[in-house]
Amino acid sequence: MAENSTRIKFCLNKDKQETFVERLEFQFLARDTTIDAKKAAILLTSIDTDAYELIKNLCALQKLSEKKYEELTKLMSNHFEPKPSELMERNNFDKASQEQGESIADFTARLKKLA
Repeated sequence: MAENSTRIKFCLNKDKQETFVERLEFQFLARDTTIDAKKAAILLTSIDTDAYELIKNLCALQKLSEKKYEELTKLMSNHFEPKPSELMERNNFDKASQEQGESIADFTARLKKLA
């Protein structure tokens, strides 16, 4: 049975990290890849040079070959999609006011999203 040769590629400043990792997980499932070191190697060879250099710099004193797949994906996630500041979000909520011409239903929906 021929192995599917579809490759997933992550390009820095173009692709969404979360989508890339999600698709990579499906590729691992389809290919029955369970070995952590192999997953990490596939991840690192599926990113462009700029993304590789960025991850290498984020790892600072550790070699990339010493990092586990989970650590690499967490590192990428923390860098590309950091958690919003609770204080900033609270400030945005407190400053919210109904815009002129905004219906009560739209304002309520916006408040729920901010909450």
